[in-house]
Amino acid sequence: MCSCPIIRNVSRRNKALKTSILPPLLFWNKIGANEEVRGSWMPELPDVEIQRRYLERTSKGQRIEDVLVRDDYILRGFPEGGLKTAIKGRCILAGIRHGKYLFAKLDSDDYLLFHFGMDGGLAYLKTADYEPTYSRVVICFENGCSLSYVSLRKLGQMGIVHNVDQFIRNKGLGPDALSVGCLTLTKALAKSNAAAKAVLMNQRTVAGIGNIYADEILFQSHINPRSQFGTLSEHKLATVFWTMRDILETAIRLEADSRRFPDSWIIHHRHPGARCPRCRACIVRTKISGRTTYYCSECQK
Repeated sequence: MCSCPIIRNVSRRNKALKTSILPPLLFWNKIGANEEVRGSWMPELPDVEIQRRYLERTSKGQRIEDVLVRDDYILRGFPEGGLKTAIKGRCILAGIRHGKYLFAKLDSDDYLLFHFGMDGGLAYLKTADYEPTYSRVVICFENGCSLSYVSLRKLGQMGIVHNVDQFIRNKGLGPDALSVGCLTLTKALAKSNAAAKAVLMNQRTVAGIGNIYADEILFQSHINPRSQFGTLSEHKLATVFWTMRDILETAIRLEADSRRFPDSWIIHHRHPGARCPRCRACIVRTKISGRTTYYCSECQK
């Protein structure tokens, strides 16, 4: 049984749907008692991709009857009335993801925007008489079910987007980490002169990579997080690309549940006194671009 009261309460009241809430909301629990990881974790591309699939599995084809805004802070200034007008009576056709952003395509050609901040997630319930704790917006469907945007810290966002491509351009987002081609990424990396860790986390370079997966990509690529990609060979940069793809695809296949990640990954060794799973050297903890970073003192020289 999950220890999180939000998830436990949803599961108790919604047994008809086994997966009533998803890993991005579970991140406090899915990584166990490791406080070092807990403090660094934010929903990244795999988490949001799991949310996208969950949205389609639970809500695709459903017509929206009403919208209940429990806390308009999550709308980030978008008018509550404008949200209701835009989506009431509309049907969800598909889920689209770019980087850490999720868009629900509506039959009006508008898109419902979700960004999950540090702890946001979606919860689909088959009962109308219960809402998960910390529900900020509740989308009520004609069939009596509902989809809640749940967030404790309220650092995410919901709103309406008319054109996804224009939204991506306005945000200055780079190509999605799972869609970008090898040549495109390696050229972008080769031009950079910042620390490798900072470049991977820069959403203008590639969208979707955050603190945890940046460390994992560099660890598995044997690259020091303070090094510069511009000093590396084309072969090494290509290694970064294929390593990134493999890590993200593996994480998605394992439902972004870090407890199921391979033992050889550094994510399991983000704590004081940890040893490298490859060479048993000490894992170094430092700060790069203000973010807590872990790497091997020997494998990543």
